[in-house]
Amino acid sequence: MITSKDETTQVTDEGDPAPPLTIREFSSKYPAWSEAAIRNLIYHSRPRKVYRGRHKANGFNEVIVRLGYRVLINEEKFFQWLKNKQLNDVRGEL
Repeated sequence: MITSKDETTQVTDEGDPAPPLTIREFSSKYPAWSEAAIRNLIYHSRPRKVYRGRHKANGFNEVIVRLGYRVLINEEKFFQWLKNKQLNDVRGEL
């Protein structure tokens, strides 16, 4: 049986974390995050070269699990990443 620990994380009775979600499942569960928005975060999750130098990563790589072509999202890490991103933006850090 799955019980809700809090609003962002579900933990089973055995203490196992909730399984990661696909992009479609995540955006269905949290409608504020569209599939396109999540895919954009994934695209910018790794540093890459652009014609004007290098583009910094957004740190989203810590939230996702890549299995071949499949990308899964860890809910708990997503909301931790979001909270850290908000704190860094308030402080003026990137």
